[in-house]
Amino acid sequence: MAMKKIDGMAFDTSVPSGTRYYTVYDANNPQRVYLREFPVFVQNRDLFINIMPSQTDPKAVVFTLSK
Repeated sequence: MAMKKIDGMAFDTSVPSGTRYYTVYDANNPQRVYLREFPVFVQNRDLFINIMPSQTDPKAVVFTLSK
């Protein structure tokens, strides 16, 4: 799913439970991969994920689950 440039958000709706794999690419250089096939176990459809740039490594992202 592509992230919207206006607010930096993307949505994946009606996600079935089970393991989902997320990959994060650089929007300006799609060949640069920040995070590849990161597994997330989805237990219900109300899951919020934050993907933020790392404050210590400009070539990395921080992937956190929020409530």
